Amino acid sequence: MSEVDKNRINRVVDYIQANLDTSLSIRRLSRIACYSEFHFNRVFKKNMGESVHKFIRRLRIEKS
Repeated sequence: MSEVDKNRINRVVDYIQANLDTSLSIRRLSRIACYSEFHFNRVFKKNMGESVHKFIRRLRIEKS
């Protein structure tokens, strides 16, 4: 994974963590990363080891 990909995904992870109490759409997250929705899903899963939805769900459960 390139440094650009890592930086973009890290920016999205920071956004997710700061906004866990709000509705988080793939459209919004992919725009933050400057990727299409399809490409964002692939890059996120490759980098984080889980889908965006699973990642968000896990963080919300851990927070509660």
